[in-house]
Amino acid sequence: QQLLNVQQAALDDYNRDQAQRLRWQPPGDVLIRHARLYDSRLPSVGEDMAILIRGQRIAAVGRDVELWQRASAAPEGAELQVIDAAGRFVMPGLWDSHQHFGPGTGLMDLASGVTSARDLANDTPSMLARQRRFDHGEELGPRTLLAGFMDGPGPLAGPTKALVDTPVAALEWVERYANQDHQQIKVYSSLKPELVAPI
Repeated sequence: QQLLNVQQAALDDYNRDQAQRLRWQPPGDVLIRHARLYDSRLPSVGEDMAILIRGQRIAAVGRDVELWQRASAAPEGAELQVIDAAGRFVMPGLWDSHQHFGPGTGLMDLASGVTSARDLANDTPSMLARQRRFDHGEELGPRTLLAGFMDGPGPLAGPTKALVDTPVAALEWVERYANQDHQQIKVYSSLKPELVAPI
């Protein structure tokens, strides 16, 4: 345990250093100009497009000349960072809908364009701590959605403490996971089929 604690402390220091070196928090709005922008609704690629980002959200998307006029007419003293995409391809952030986070996974997600991810079974205390570090900028990673892992007892039960065989036990675990900020439940192959509906 002593060695594991030393290893975790070293990982935490490394993650904090990476976050401080690589994370960029713009002081004001950001305008990405002259992009080739993929629109998944159409689907098509628009030429010479712009994206206006305000805080954590995309505030507007449109033709470069129109958004440039709007953004440059901001009130006096408002800071605007301009990034010239120079015809580079821009697309919405990707979702990884089935993941099990571990050390370094969050940084690799961001480097691959994954900005949102769903963790479908993990050690709850360590994943909640990792999610907090993501949210507070102490470790680089995407927005995360957590699913609690539940199975039934038996020789093929999955690696979870949430082994249930009654509706009461199942709903107790649902409540426990909900209180720990899990948004979903992942059910596994040893669970009695009649427990799926109540869960």
